Amino acid sequence: LMKAVEMAFCNDSNVSFDLLPNALKYRMFGKNLVGFTHGDMPVKNMSQWLPVIAQKEMGNCITKEVHAGHFHSQKNKERVVSVVDNAQTFEESGITIRYLPTLCSASGWEHQQGYTKAMKAVMSFLWDDDKGLKEIWISG
Repeated sequence: LMKAVEMAFCNDSNVSFDLLPNALKYRMFGKNLVGFTHGDMPVKNMSQWLPVIAQKEMGNCITKEVHAGHFHSQKNKERVVSVVDNAQTFEESGITIRYLPTLCSASGWEHQQGYTKAMKAVMSFLWDDDKGLKEIWISG
């Protein structure tokens, strides 16, 4: 699927793809460090991997987040929430963890287990290079 999407955008210099088979990835957006993972690791480890693989970048960032989607819904495990940050999240060791919804339909197994009622949506994030997260857009 990702190769097909990559080919669809092959002539757009504003779009790039990281297709390496690494389950833990990260990217800097200005002074914002965002890690990406499927999210099927134990919740207690979700905030622990980013500081290890992005050691150099950790000191230069103002915002640290991990985005995951394993549960196919927004995870409601809020510990620290602000008005700006109304997407259901939790913070652990100074890193915001977000379990994001998905657009895909339930698989056969998920349907059999009754995981069919999750909101189908995609979340987009608008980052300011120096001030951090400014907006979250939810499209479904």
